[in-house]
Amino acid sequence: MASKKTSSKSTKYSRIAVVPVSLPLSYGTHHTKLMVLMSERGIRIVIHTANLVMVDWTVKTQGVWISPLCKKIMEPKNHTDCDFKLYLIKYIKSYKSVATEQLAKVISDHNFSEIKNVHLIGSVPGIHDNNLYGKLRLQSLLFKVC
Repeated sequence: MASKKTSSKSTKYSRIAVVPVSLPLSYGTHHTKLMVLMSERGIRIVIHTANLVMVDWTVKTQGVWISPLCKKIMEPKNHTDCDFKLYLIKYIKSYKSVATEQLAKVISDHNFSEIKNVHLIGSVPGIHDNNLYGKLRLQSLLFKVC
């Protein structure tokens, strides 16, 4: 089971926050490979296949998707959210911690309209009988877009 802490700052890198998650099952491994990079210009979402160890980044073939810069929304009344953003917020909130709620708020304040035809398939610890996560989400997206 992961630590009860909501997040921790890296001692070596003060601007990095690590957010542990609760693992309700005693088997299996869960390790999302998602980064939310924040700056004064906006945020970028990075999804990758590599573990955060040197050998994965220097020796093995990996995949990385980096979003366009998502700028802060200045006029919320004139803004509509895209499917990617709505799913990302739902996915982040599924971890049910103070840190993930705060991150969901940051994401909701940014414009993701440049992200088109990109679908996120989240994997959340636990057993799910809906099409929100994993293989069932993949199946529903394939039926929807193909």
